[in-house]
Amino acid sequence: MKPILVQKYGGTSVASIERLHNVADRVIKAVKEGYAVVVVTSAQGDTTDELFEKARSILPDPKSAKREYDALMATGEKISIALLAMVLISRGHDAISYTGSQAGILTDSKYTKARILDVDTRKLRYDLAEGRVIVAAGFQGVDRDGWTTTLGRGGSDITASALACALDAVRCEIFSDVDGFYTADPRWVPDAIKLDALSYDEALELTHLGAGITHPRAVELARQHNIEIHIGSSFKEQAGTVIKSEVPVEAERHIRGVTCRTDEVKISVLEVPDQPGIAAKLFGSLAQARISVDMVIQNMSRRGINDITFTVSKADYSEAKPIVDSAAAEMKAKTVDYDEDIAKVSIVGGGIADFPEVAAQMFSALGEHSINIKMISSSEVKLSCVIAEADAKTAVQALHQVFNLSNS
Repeated sequence: MKPILVQKYGGTSVASIERLHNVADRVIKAVKEGYAVVVVTSAQGDTTDELFEKARSILPDPKSAKREYDALMATGEKISIALLAMVLISRGHDAISYTGSQAGILTDSKYTKARILDVDTRKLRYDLAEGRVIVAAGFQGVDRDGWTTTLGRGGSDITASALACALDAVRCEIFSDVDGFYTADPRWVPDAIKLDALSYDEALELTHLGAGITHPRAVELARQHNIEIHIGSSFKEQAGTVIKSEVPVEAERHIRGVTCRTDEVKISVLEVPDQPGIAAKLFGSLAQARISVDMVIQNMSRRGINDITFTVSKADYSEAKPIVDSAAAEMKAKTVDYDEDIAKVSIVGGGIADFPEVAAQMFSALGEHSINIKMISSSEVKLSCVIAEADAKTAVQALHQVFNLSNS
């Protein structure tokens, strides 16, 4: 068997027949270099958004019919894989398209947010051994009952990483319309610099904290199996960003990037009785709905009551609110406060916790711009602050400047 290479192409990369031929150029080049190639594609262009709008014209909340929602949303990728396989065939290469279920991607039954349980690679390996290029649908799988499931936003990256791991690929290449990770969003910081390499931990934090270049679960899978991920643009030839186990960092350069998320809601459950199991009741209910919680802070007052504050994604807000309201009532909390006008600005860098001056610099920079900090969270490789959404751009620019990231 030739060494296996997994490539993933985003929706803009396959949005037209011309762009499908551009993708085919890259695939054929990899074949000529001696690789057995698996290509994972997203739905073409705005197909997913168009499908959602059609569903919303029937149901105001399409996700309320989750099984049918997944069945509909999975159709977009089926179009792109068939078309790309046809393009490759038209150019003299043996290619075959696979849906998620045909590719052996087994998931749990959490529709719209399914997680991959296993990948049966037998059919894939047979076709690769026969010299075929496999074109697999991203974003989707099948549960044990045979129903179609989807992996959530960014799910095609998860598919590509999972297949690379299951097939022991030499690497996973993720192509879209961006050419890698930058020290900050170039739309906000024009002099931001592209990062040539990141460690798995750094990439995980950057993706969790708003970099938006790839999906955190894709990075996590690659880290577990030590598979390199190469991030690049399908419209450019130059190298992008490599994500791998170890990346040397200059001693004087602790910070790798500044990120910002404006797609979160701050939720404060106020005056909760201080009793064992209270927090578990609240967060257990959210976990059952597969709603991720971030930046949890619990403050204890002298009267034996607590305030619990945390953030969730705005995409999960409509589903999270009734769950939190119900749990708060059961916990006999006084009230629940929801703040949608927030941003989470973060700095990321390996070993950042070992340098206390970094936190002081961050807080000083925000203070000098009269930016009030609402919440703080830290780890070994990141420091995050929740601030008002109106201050987001100013905060990112100030932090990028104070840490001199344009000269990285």
